Amino acid sequence: MTAQPDAADFARIETADDEVFEMVNLPRGDTGVDGTIYVSSMQGPHGPRVKWYPQRPGPDAPCLTVTLEQPPRVINHGLSARDARSGQDAVERWVALNREGLLRFWFDGSSWTVDEVYSFAKGLAKLD
Repeated sequence: MTAQPDAADFARIETADDEVFEMVNLPRGDTGVDGTIYVSSMQGPHGPRVKWYPQRPGPDAPCLTVTLEQPPRVINHGLSARDARSGQDAVERWVALNREGLLRFWFDGSSWTVDEVYSFAKGLAKLD
């Protein structure tokens, strides 16, 4: 029996259009950022980004979207101003530390095996 990854949740999801993408939810222990950072390969027509959830991620859960462009754009999806401010700086710093790998995952991650996704997630830098 193979051991389950202990820190990151992995999923392979097929959409109605049979578009396959990879994603990983990274908790504070993997990022150094309070809350959970959702990282995915290319989804939809928008550009590369991550999402930050102060609580557990979910389809309708409030979050911040942080783009991978320089400088990043931050879009608040239903968080209070106080909650958004509490996470924004740390998420932007984490994205800056990991931009190259996040972009590689965004563009190429849908072809990666679960072992490659796990290795990618474990190779990301953490904030101190």
